[in-house]
Amino acid sequence: MAISITVGGQDYTSGPGYQVELPSVKVSEDILNDQWQMDFNIVIRDGAVPRPKACSEVIFTNGANREFAGVLATAKEHQIDPTTLRYKCIANNYQQWFDRHMVAESYVQQSADAIVKSMVSSFCPGFTTNNVQAAPVLPEQTVDYKAPSAAIRSLANMLAWQWYIDYAKDVHFFLAESIPSPLPGNALNADTDLTSYGDLVFEEDGTQVKNTIIAKDFLVMSGTQVPIHVVADGTNTTFPLPQQPAGTSSRYLTVLVGGTSYNVVPDIAQGMPGVAGPAGNTNAYISVGNRTVRFDVAPASGAVISGSMYYKYQPIYVQNDPALIQEQAALEGTDGIYEYAIQDPRLSADDTSLAQARSGYLLAKYGTPNVSATFKSYLQGWRAGQAFYLTTAKRMDGIDGQWFYVAKCDKTIVTTAGSPVLQYDLTISDRPFLWGGS
Repeated sequence: MAISITVGGQDYTSGPGYQVELPSVKVSEDILNDQWQMDFNIVIRDGAVPRPKACSEVIFTNGANREFAGVLATAKEHQIDPTTLRYKCIANNYQQWFDRHMVAESYVQQSADAIVKSMVSSFCPGFTTNNVQAAPVLPEQTVDYKAPSAAIRSLANMLAWQWYIDYAKDVHFFLAESIPSPLPGNALNADTDLTSYGDLVFEEDGTQVKNTIIAKDFLVMSGTQVPIHVVADGTNTTFPLPQQPAGTSSRYLTVLVGGTSYNVVPDIAQGMPGVAGPAGNTNAYISVGNRTVRFDVAPASGAVISGSMYYKYQPIYVQNDPALIQEQAALEGTDGIYEYAIQDPRLSADDTSLAQARSGYLLAKYGTPNVSATFKSYLQGWRAGQAFYLTTAKRMDGIDGQWFYVAKCDKTIVTTAGSPVLQYDLTISDRPFLWGGS
């Protein structure tokens, strides 16, 4: 096996006066807990090569496979003898480089994947978005000096999706990936395959069943409009609106003063008090939070401020799966209903489509008990994020060609027949990366 470990472009694998202690190498990939880490020791004698330095790029290859790539976080120096130093190194994935610039941007209503792609393009130089999947439409998003990883994680949690940065500095944003595994034909027959795996242990978990999703504490646009009617006093420039407006554009409300239509814009301190806007483009500044409309110049005393507006209100959205409930009821002898409440203002949109998408994803992942498994493999090339077909007639009452997803992958180097090879300890699930948010 052609193992190579470089730090900052320097190959430390093995050479005159230096080497990586292969038994110390461990890579942990865990999509669920957002952990992508590599631990390893480097021994250097008589200053044969420069020491490994923090913030340098780390690349671990195994033949044609990149087993890890990221940034050296720490390197702790120990003296073994007067001429020999050992460096205990910890590297993380590329998130440190990904987060070098803060995101400060507002994104109009658009799909979540479009937001992610725009964010990475603008604030994360050197990173790509080839594995960002098409996603539901999100309402306007404002990110106020937030790390890109935190901003994307927030979008993923909003949808019950997942995300990570791979070893080629490409962003993955997805509901379920289908990256093929190293298995021949990308399929594992647990009854007949005697070489690809070992120590297969299945587990069924019913503690997280959710088959009735209740979404609340978010706002949507009303289906009907309410009238705006205020009489000006000739002094004030700011007036209350009857409800919290659904938005700050002409799509959501119209404003007239004395029968003259005004241009509706967000109230973000535009304009100058006492100075009218350009002819034919007089502005009405709308504040959603304050429920007000503001003008540059106080309307004349007795002038009627009129119009109509859609407003925001809090619905309660419920989504369930009768077939899953019936199946659970037959199993338990109960009514089979497992309710789960989402309380998330980020689901606010023009309608309940975002709450519907989030609820649907949760039902797909948690509607029935989850089947997971662990096993070891010496088949080279495994990593978290892969998916494959699993078949067995003897285990778990039979599994017939069902997709299983690699959620966790731990890699260590062991010696077999005198040669080093990677041992993979894998955790797989019949659901795409079960999500623990609320």
